[in-house]
Amino acid sequence: MLKRRIESAAFVSLAGPLAEEKFNPSGYQEELSAADFDKAIDCLKFLSSDSDVISRQLEVITVHVNGFLHQAHIWSSIRFLAQVLLEKGTLSGQEVRVAILDSYKDMASKCG
Repeated sequence: MLKRRIESAAFVSLAGPLAEEKFNPSGYQEELSAADFDKAIDCLKFLSSDSDVISRQLEVITVHVNGFLHQAHIWSSIRFLAQVLLEKGTLSGQEVRVAILDSYKDMASKCG
């Protein structure tokens, strides 16, 4: 249970920068994402002190995050949310929830 929670925390830490890179590859700045990768590594250090093990875990989680981001409905919501964020600059938690719900409505309108 603890292992899963730690891996989930690492997943969350990596989701932002990997989504940013996918959303805007030419504008992606690796140095701005370093703190997120460091957080993921710090999480994984709770599971092992072996740097090779941590590196492999980081690779596996990165593959899982990329798989998650490549799901059409997930990526559509992320793109929709990113556009709202670009328009407004910052969003409250409630505004994020509304934008995600709006993205679902937008997808549904295109399906039917």
